[in-house]
Amino acid sequence: MFSKILKNNFKFILILSFINFLYAGEFSFGDNQTYSLKSLTKQKLKLVKVGSKSHRLELEHSKLESNELFLDFENKFANDLKDNTGNYKIFKSAYTVIEGESFQGKRYASFTNKDSQIQISTDNGRLLSKTIISNPFYFSFHIMPGELEQNSNIFHKTYITNGKKYGIDCSIVSNYLEVIFHNFFYFNSKLTYTYKLKSQNPLPSKKWTNIFISLEPITGLVRLYENGKETDRFFAFNSKEDRTPLLVGFHPNDTNPLIIGKSFYGKLDNFMIGYGTFEDIQVLTIPYQEVKYLEEYKFPSHTKGIGISKVLKTPYSFSIPHRLSYVANVPDGTSLEILYRFSELPFEETDSKPIWKHYDPKTFIEEKNTYFQFFQWKVIMKSNYSGNLTPSLSNLTLQYTESKPPSQPFGLKVSSYDHENLKLCLTWNSNHERDVINGGGYLIHYGVSPERMVSTLEVDSNLNKITGLNQNENLTEKYNSLTYCIDNSIIQLNSERRKEKNLLFFRNGITYYFKITAYNNKYPWNQILDKNYLVGLDQKSIPSEAIHFTFRSKANESN
Repeated sequence: MFSKILKNNFKFILILSFINFLYAGEFSFGDNQTYSLKSLTKQKLKLVKVGSKSHRLELEHSKLESNELFLDFENKFANDLKDNTGNYKIFKSAYTVIEGESFQGKRYASFTNKDSQIQISTDNGRLLSKTIISNPFYFSFHIMPGELEQNSNIFHKTYITNGKKYGIDCSIVSNYLEVIFHNFFYFNSKLTYTYKLKSQNPLPSKKWTNIFISLEPITGLVRLYENGKETDRFFAFNSKEDRTPLLVGFHPNDTNPLIIGKSFYGKLDNFMIGYGTFEDIQVLTIPYQEVKYLEEYKFPSHTKGIGISKVLKTPYSFSIPHRLSYVANVPDGTSLEILYRFSELPFEETDSKPIWKHYDPKTFIEEKNTYFQFFQWKVIMKSNYSGNLTPSLSNLTLQYTESKPPSQPFGLKVSSYDHENLKLCLTWNSNHERDVINGGGYLIHYGVSPERMVSTLEVDSNLNKITGLNQNENLTEKYNSLTYCIDNSIIQLNSERRKEKNLLFFRNGITYYFKITAYNNKYPWNQILDKNYLVGLDQKSIPSEAIHFTFRSKANESN
């Protein structure tokens, strides 16, 4: 009974080993895989780190070239915080770095105590030190207040002189956002005006809110946006009768820093200041490309993110696709497409052929009838209609069946010879591979040294493959005794067929070395002279060990 169990287990192990051998080939992309997703050629895609050792491919956020100040809080330590634009120097940076559900990226700033704050120098002659600002500009950030945070200051840039306050205060007052522009608008140095923006609804404490404060000095319009929706506005005019916009700017003696989060308890991310209007910079609330519709032409458009692999090559020709799989996250309304192409012939990454095919698990089974050696794939990603969600790809794997060449023939020896007629017969053991037995054959190589086989024989006297069998012989009965005989007539026939005038002929007194290679039924044995790329040339074994034979000299030959 025990021996029967062992026997059955052994059969099971053999089956598993056969399956593993059968599908031994694999191209795998992703973390800890053969290929990294970094190796893809990317257009509007980026690789995002989502864990200590995990990455995913997703749509790239649109970049803001108009930024004057940009804090993305992606640094590992608070004291490493830098202005990504390089325009402003940070005096002090004290907060808690949190890795988690940030709006963009993977880290954000948490202000948890009285010492938490960021101080930024503003004496560099840029926007935060200008007394007259003519172009539209903005403040933008993502905020998540603490649950009990009813009153606090988010940021301020202010200056007090002669009992009068100048600058900007952005605060939470009884859970509502308020932005006060202290004497920030003026007709002249003595005639200044203070205005205020206020949100219509309390700020939620358990989800991110994008705040966008837009100032347009040319028109006098100042607006507050929350998550892309305008919630308050005012016009800064000289008077109701005189609708000339007031001048806008900081006090000329104000060299105070911009202070962020000094009395704020909550979370902050992507703090930005720059030039532009909300209409120009919707990417602050729409990180990916939204669908656009041109009413005039009745034409919709959607920018795509594309990742394309290099052209990959299997070790051997005549590989067969087995299974294509990938791990992706596709939120509702977004799309992710996988395309692929196979070819037996080499091609460049940018070639139009072979044509691309969309991956569909229902139809991919048809590819199991496809032979290939060259493979390429690409991914196409699109955000949802509003541009606030992206699909992502973590890994992709193609498993395939390898068509390996036959093993090295063995047992080659000279079985008989005829010195007078310069003829010899070679015997060797048959290869066991099914593709050699059914439609394959052998090539005989020979020369005058074991390192240099200068001539090859591939056909017999009837221009058939060399199989080592006589007509009507059964291979299973001749397994260990395949035989082929060679003389100069066979050499002449192969020379004419191969159009090689200098094929090496047998002569008396010369020692010849012989090797043999086996090939399977995929080897292009009948097209060796074709100058084009030949598929299957690798479906041939390595040569056998060399043997040698010397035709004796003629008895009456003079020295």
